[in-house]
Amino acid sequence: MVINRQIANQGLYGSSTQEQAQIDVICEGWLEVWQKFSQAKSSPKDVQADNLEIFRNETIPQWLGYLNVLLAKNKGGHGFFFGNNVSCADILGYLVCDHLWNQFIDEFNKFPLLLAHYSRFQVTRISISCCN
Repeated sequence: MVINRQIANQGLYGSSTQEQAQIDVICEGWLEVWQKFSQAKSSPKDVQADNLEIFRNETIPQWLGYLNVLLAKNKGGHGFFFGNNVSCADILGYLVCDHLWNQFIDEFNKFPLLLAHYSRFQVTRISISCCN
């Protein structure tokens, strides 16, 4: 997280300590999702399928539900996680979703604000990569 904050301080980390704390809460949520997935995916083969089902049925609803609510608090979820500009919370959310998307698409579809947020970043990523 220290490296994330250093990079974020280049304009992606809010303009006050209060904003930074709120962004940290969102980032920690995304990191928790990633950690739980990594633990399930790297578990021994004999329990890996069971652990991935726990991730699918417990972790995703709990954490994506929470993150969906946080997204909704800013402009009804039709913009960014915090404020009027993209922050490291938005980028981290996109990256986690992008990695998990294909494997858990049915679960992501249950969170329309996160789905729309991911789609907005997907369009941005495609347009940026086409211009390079």
